[in-house]
Amino acid sequence: MISGGKSKTLPDPKTFSGEGKVEGQHHRSTIRKRQMIQRMRVNADCYGDGEARSAYTQSRVTGKASQFLEAWLQENGQCSADEIIDRLEEIYADPNAKPVARKEYQNAKRGQENVR
Repeated sequence: MISGGKSKTLPDPKTFSGEGKVEGQHHRSTIRKRQMIQRMRVNADCYGDGEARSAYTQSRVTGKASQFLEAWLQENGQCSADEIIDRLEEIYADPNAKPVARKEYQNAKRGQENVR
């Protein structure tokens, strides 16, 4: 937070639709999750209570993922931002994210070695 004032606002991460599950889509949704959490932490003066964090999290979800989320919230009532993110991850997260990221890293590392 800036001394004596409000925090500098970080940019909104792109919305998550849950559509077009193509290679790499899952990886980008994980990055968006990190960006969303960072924004709520850095801009805590804007997202100071659980209701504000939950509303912000819901606002970053569109398309099929939004339809799923709406039905889930109707069934479960008001949920925290963490609960929403966890539920979306259960549905949309790539179970192979770590091995894929490791392979991409190793390939990138090999590419740098070939440049030398």
